[in-house]
Amino acid sequence: MKIELFAVLCLSMIGIVHSVKCMVGYDINYYIGNRKYWTEVECAMGEECFRGNGQVSITAYLIFTVPATMKIGLCKTPDKCATETCQNLRNELWEKYHVQMNANHVNNIGVNSCDFACCNTNLCNKRTVSVIEKGYNDMQEENEDNTEEIH
Repeated sequence: MKIELFAVLCLSMIGIVHSVKCMVGYDINYYIGNRKYWTEVECAMGEECFRGNGQVSITAYLIFTVPATMKIGLCKTPDKCATETCQNLRNELWEKYHVQMNANHVNNIGVNSCDFACCNTNLCNKRTVSVIEKGYNDMQEENEDNTEEIH
């Protein structure tokens, strides 16, 4: 009897705690074009999908700074989602994607403004932050943002 009860409890817990698939990557749009990399990733157990957007300044060739827009998608734990800041967003973008952004000409990224949100259903961070905040994290009727899978 005890073994059966334990098995039922374990199986019910497995049903409650599950991993989600998220879009992980970035998209930066500035004067010389668009740099993007997105892929679907199965997040670790207990992580959520994170979506961040920002107006940034990119310093290139140590000479000039240009405005740009950026999007970033990650897997994060709920506590990291709750304590996110624009500076953290900038640091993650720099640390995770600097090499893919052509490191020989990008010297710095400054975040002028940003917004971000977390959601917990499959691929919910394909949505914009404003749509996620409205509660459309289950991919309802709102259109997706252009975070398609690109390698």
